[in-house]
Amino acid sequence: MNGAVIVAHPDDEIIWCGGMMSARSDVRWTVLTLCRADDPDRAPKFHALCARRGVHGIMSDLDDGDPLQPIDVRHDVGGRIVDLLPSGRWDLCLTHGRNGEYGHPRHKDVHRAVLQLAKAGTLACGELWTFAYECQTPSGQCAPADWGDHVVELTPEQLQEKRRIIRDEYGFPPGSFEETACMSPESFFQIDLDVMRFLEKPPQIPRI
Repeated sequence: MNGAVIVAHPDDEIIWCGGMMSARSDVRWTVLTLCRADDPDRAPKFHALCARRGVHGIMSDLDDGDPLQPIDVRHDVGGRIVDLLPSGRWDLCLTHGRNGEYGHPRHKDVHRAVLQLAKAGTLACGELWTFAYECQTPSGQCAPADWGDHVVELTPEQLQEKRRIIRDEYGFPPGSFEETACMSPESFFQIDLDVMRFLEKPPQIPRI
């Protein structure tokens, strides 16, 4: 079984779905992060972590500056996904939620690009799940959203390992937003691909 995790930043794959990735040993995971390939700190940490976990990691260098520059979602994000993600059919695709978890613009951009590609059939997903969380910044309060329909309960050991990776391997301090956002259960919303494509191309009403 092949799974693709398509996220904006290296660390998103741990914060929002790291427990599920660990729990699903039957899945061969590929993680594509659209930002930070040119980051001398985060990029080597991402690649080292992927190698240790047996995950195929891919990075791109989409603008992630402050302030963020305007981008064309279809070209700048969707084009990178098409160019970098191995072709073929994915049994399961995971990506950001419509709300960007805590409203991050790049999270929302990736969500829109993935849905556009899935609608067009360019990204072939057997199932498409988005992260289902509601977070507040700067308080750092995060919780699974009540509109999630797949819940993955982590064991205490899995949750501890998820937080350890964020601290010890990605380097975020204890009590940071990144650590506190690592939670159990993990929550996901499944996109109904058939309905999505139907709504994009409604049937023609025959003339009488």
